[in-house]
Amino acid sequence: MAQPVVTALSRADQEIITKWQETVTASASIRVGLAASDDPQGAMFFAFCDDLKALVPQINVKREDMGQDGIPFLRISDRIRYQCIPREKELPLFLDLLSNVDFSSPPVNAPSAENIKAVSVPAFVKVYVAPLCPFCPKTVSDLLWLAGQSRLIHITVIDGELFPVSAEQDRIRSVPTVILDDDLRWVGQVDLGEIVGMMVERDPSKLGRDALRAMIEEGGAGRLAEMMAGRNTVFPALIDLLAHPLWSVRLGAMAVFEYIVDIAEALADQLLDLLWERFENVDDSVKGDILYLMGQSRHPRTAARLAAVAAGPYAEDVVDAAQEALEAAS
Repeated sequence: MAQPVVTALSRADQEIITKWQETVTASASIRVGLAASDDPQGAMFFAFCDDLKALVPQINVKREDMGQDGIPFLRISDRIRYQCIPREKELPLFLDLLSNVDFSSPPVNAPSAENIKAVSVPAFVKVYVAPLCPFCPKTVSDLLWLAGQSRLIHITVIDGELFPVSAEQDRIRSVPTVILDDDLRWVGQVDLGEIVGMMVERDPSKLGRDALRAMIEEGGAGRLAEMMAGRNTVFPALIDLLAHPLWSVRLGAMAVFEYIVDIAEALADQLLDLLWERFENVDDSVKGDILYLMGQSRHPRTAARLAAVAAGPYAEDVVDAAQEALEAAS
């Protein structure tokens, strides 16, 4: 479907990009990830990238899959996303990111390297901005510096005017507003030391799905299992990942379960009880994986559940999975 004709860049924005393009070497290859659909908001992201490529031929835009929230975004790195069209005061900073400008110079009152290293689990930070906000670029710049100090820190920049539904859901009343893990928030001028302190002090059992998923994808399945075993509790977000509709997400969470079986059998049984509570309300592919985990646990209590599914009114694939799990458990 052809994209609607949309003007993404003002004349002033075009002049900023043209001046920046003069600093980019002809042989440079600059990559930008783009996730957008064919709705009006997505059309603005397509138009922005088209205008950007027209002004800077070295830019290569790579299409990406939309997230579950369906919100378009530009990906600058694995840990930095823009759910906004960089314009006005936000544009120069965005271009600096594309140039891999060194953000190593710490802001005033920056937290110490030791405090930042104490962050041990992924932290997801959203910062709401507006194109004409005079204070937003400084807040974004400070957060980008922070992300540069730790691979556990992820930043998403969101235009609250462009995405009013998201802003309403997050109860945004002014910008800049910084939100950590969909829970803690700071409005106006932020104290990076305070933000890092909260990253360190968070209760891991309250981490959301994104944080656990990032930890798993970065090779931390075993560490996550040890964290739960040490607290003798199942983190609720892990259940969400094990019941996730995407197979790739469930696979990573299943690796955590396998570690838990090895180091904390009673905790594995608790986890299976929680999954069993969701069994009837998930699709058949998720049912199959739950049954597989039950078979791997080899706990006597799961045998009766597996037998009930094998003899129950379920789809053929689910019945087959229950029978295979029974064989594995025997």
